[in-house]
Amino acid sequence: MTILYLLLLLSVVVISHQKTTITILYESLCPDSEDTIVKLYRSYEDSHKDKVHLEFVPYGKASHTLENGQWRFTCQHFAEECQLNKYHACGLKHTSSQTDRLNFVRCMMTNVLGTIDESTVKKVSNVQ
Repeated sequence: MTILYLLLLLSVVVISHQKTTITILYESLCPDSEDTIVKLYRSYEDSHKDKVHLEFVPYGKASHTLENGQWRFTCQHFAEECQLNKYHACGLKHTSSQTDRLNFVRCMMTNVLGTIDESTVKKVSNVQ
């Protein structure tokens, strides 16, 4: 259903002449998120590059609390996903173009799911 909604939204955006921002909340270890990213990649690359700005937020169904001045995150797929979400956020921050961000997220979701560390993020996002 999420995919259908996104594709419908992308179709509506094509009619407009302004770029529309779509914010995508996803989880780094979620198979549904991976499926959505892959389908979105195909649709975006095929016809929507010039019409849509995609904003990726690696948070998904996480929750957060402030404890003693420190933010604590709880993720649906446990601590490993929270760590991976941080890596995704770091890579996105250091990736300059829209196409590079989409490629980064797609690459991370499809190739290194569950086996990622800081050096992988640096290599994939060209962070020095």
